[in-house]
Order: sequence, then C-alpha cells, then structure tokens
Amino acid sequence: IFDDRVWLDRYYLLNQHEWERYSREKELFYDLDSAFYNMETRNLISAVELYAGDYAVDEDEERARDLDLRNWYAWIYTDGDRIAAMAVQKDWESLSGQRITAGRAVSIVNDPLVGWTVTLGDSRDWSSRREAWVPKNADLRINIASAMIIRHGEIISADELKPGDGLYIVRDDFRAKVVIVK
Repeated sequence: IFDDRVWLDRYYLLNQHEWERYSREKELFYDLDSAFYNMETRNLISAVELYAGDYAVDEDEERARDLDLRNWYAWIYTDGDRIAAMAVQKDWESLSGQRITAGRAVSIVNDPLVGWTVTLGDSRDWSSRREAWVPKNADLRINIASAMIIRHGEIISADELKPGDGLYIVRDDFRAKVVIVK
C-alpha cells in the first residue's frame, strides 16, 4: 500500500458472476473520493489510516515477525483501475463457498442477536454449473452486519438501505461480504 495506490498480488476478479484467478501483480489507484472499510472493526477508515496501518507488511521484516503481522485481504470495488470502495479483513476466506445472490430488499432489520439483516424477495443464486440464475422458492434472510455495502460507488451503512432496493450480494451462506445496491 502506497500513499495513492495499492499493488495486488494473486487476486481474484468477479467477472459475469464467476471468480477468475490472476497471479500477476495489479496496480490500483485511490484518491480522496475512495472509501475504505475495516471489516474487523466495522468502521470506515481514512486513506491515511490505510496507508499508515499494518494492512500490508513485509512479512520477512523483523518488526513484522516480532509482532506476528500478516498482510490483510481486501474486497475491492473499482471503476477501471481506480478504487471506489475497499474493505479489508485479517483472514483469507476461500471463494469456493461464496455465493452470488441477487434480489430485492423486502425488509432491513437490526436484529439484537446477529446485527443488521436484510430479507430478499425475488431472490436468485448464480449457478456456475448451469451458467444461469436459479430462483429461490422463498424469501432469503442474509446478515449484512459486517458487509461492505456500496451504493453509487460509495460505502453506506446498513440503515441506509430501503425496502425495494435491488441488491447484488457476495455471501458466504448467511453472512454477506459485499452488497451492491443497484
């Protein structure tokens, strides 16, 4: 991570609802309009905090070894090579269990047990095997408490969602990772 750019190493790109793996380096840029979200603390962070923090470290460096620091992982929403929104998390999660789900928000509730959830109506999951959307038979409830939620290229909070919003969701079963408001 540099003061205006991020270099990715071994990344995945969601293209037409399918994950594509790349092993070459990729340079992305950020600016004052880019938004950053820490999925661990569930807080927005500034570009200065991203740059100054321990989100990307030289794991062979003595300080990194002494403090057991590791590179963080990111979910990045881009406009070309410009980062519009980026969420960082400490641990890697396999993409093999991720689902791509689309639907319309029926209700958005701050559940006292699990935090913010959205109930989707007219929902469907993308099937890689069929290469088509597979409709769900019933409404689907998804936890969005720690997800990066994006509307018009900006990160918003769960309480800014409205019934009727069209949603495109990357999720790991019950927990959403990224929600894009259409």
